[in-house]
Amino acid sequence: MAARRLLILLLAVLAISTLAAALIGPRTTSEPPTSTAARQPAAGRQARDRSGRLIEKTVAAGRRRPETIRLHPGDQLELTVRSRVPGQVEVRRLGLLKDVGPDTPAQLSLLPDEIGRYPVRLAGSGRVLAVVVVAAAGGGVRG
Repeated sequence: MAARRLLILLLAVLAISTLAAALIGPRTTSEPPTSTAARQPAAGRQARDRSGRLIEKTVAAGRRRPETIRLHPGDQLELTVRSRVPGQVEVRRLGLLKDVGPDTPAQLSLLPDEIGRYPVRLAGSGRVLAVVVVAAAGGGVRG
């Protein structure tokens, strides 16, 4: 008799915990820090300026010519890429790869720490959608 009561109690606790977990749902978190290119500058590279700007741009994958986006070291770029067909958007130099589709634009957060050019490509086709150019305040671009 005691074993039956214990079994009923355990089943009731299991049912309540299952119901509670279903009602609460999964915890949503912001993007992991690995998706942003926040690397520490290596020796001999220009360190990021801590007073950079936040720049927000949107690029359509259907454009004929790539858009040029100019930044200075320390600037952060929040780039949204929209596409009518599903695929992936990549910035190889920063190790970024994001899915894109008709209902889900790709959200890329770029914080490049090196002066140079960063092509934003449609993975698979290799078509360049945009080129992020990072240049010093008064100088040209290497690379």
